[in-house]
Amino acid sequence: MSSSIAHALSLRFPPLAIFYAQEPPAEAKERKPLCSMLLVAEAARGTP
Repeated sequence: MSSSIAHALSLRFPPLAIFYAQEPPAEAKERKPLCSMLLVAEAARGTP
């Protein structure tokens, strides 16, 4: 998905939103506890 704001700012990665929830989504993968920035970087690259 491309947005005019992302194009105007020449962003390297698409915009990303973070939502906090009490329970993980049903389709979420089980992961070891990691630094949250590593998880954000994976999400920005599109890693499911």
